[in-house]
Amino acid sequence: MIIAECMQMMDSLKKICMENNNIRDKGALALSRVLEENDTLLSLYLENNGISQDGAKAIARSLKNKVKLSKLNLNNNPIGD
Repeated sequence: MIIAECMQMMDSLKKICMENNNIRDKGALALSRVLEENDTLLSLYLENNGISQDGAKAIARSLKNKVKLSKLNLNNNPIGD
C-alpha cells in the first residue's frame, strides 16, 4: 500500500483520517505495520473501510502500547460481535 509506505517517512504524524477509503483488511495490515513504529499518533479515523475482525485485530495489536493515542474510530466496519 503506497500510502502506508509514505507514512513510514513521517516521524511526527499526529492524525490519520482515512474514512471511506475501502482499505479493507489488506490496507489495515499495511497500516498496522506503520503504526507499530509510530510514537506520535494522537488520532486514528478508519470508519467505513470494509475492515473485518482480522484487520481490526492487526490495528489493535499495533496500538497496544501507544499511550498517546486518544481517539480511535472504527465505526461502520464489518468487525463482528
